[in-house]
Amino acid sequence: MPPNRKVIIDTSALICFTEIRSDVDVFACLRSLFGQVLVPTQIKAEYERGTAKEPQRNWLLEKLRPNEGFYALCTRYDSIVLAMLQNKKGIDAGEAEAVAQYRKTGANYILTDDARFAKSIKVSYPEINIISSLHIIALIEFQGLLPDCRPLKKKIHYKLNYKSRHLREAYLSIAKDLGLSISSKDISRKTSLKQILNA
Repeated sequence: MPPNRKVIIDTSALICFTEIRSDVDVFACLRSLFGQVLVPTQIKAEYERGTAKEPQRNWLLEKLRPNEGFYALCTRYDSIVLAMLQNKKGIDAGEAEAVAQYRKTGANYILTDDARFAKSIKVSYPEINIISSLHIIALIEFQGLLPDCRPLKKKIHYKLNYKSRHLREAYLSIAKDLGLSISSKDISRKTSLKQILNA
């Protein structure tokens, strides 16, 4: 995957990565996967509301600068798209802003762990590339950014309670994007919950 690609990140993924950061720093890996991580203003507001209980969120908030830097507070969006999504079922204000920013910023992905949001967007905007924390796990493993990805898979499983098939789908999707050929046996080994949870 070209390292200059942009990803718009949703609150769900930000929270997940923040909560496991002391054990596995996914944020450090993101720097090797993308050229820029865009945080919509409404997503920042949603994330910021949790700082009283989780002060570790301030680490990221202090890095945000309007439309510049690796972690960028994104203020640019398509006002027509935003207006269309304002009251759409299954999409909150931050998610609507993320979609409205997708085309305006030339982003390549929206990163979210909110399945309802992902499904709703795919109905109206099938061309938008939606990825989740599971896709990030696959990218990290395929690109060898961690010596052992099992602790990461385990930590994210505790947060998302994903099924083996969900992880398998993410691995197959990323393998296809990267042009990798991977055997069914290898995919099964990498995505087996039994092996992950007993690690």
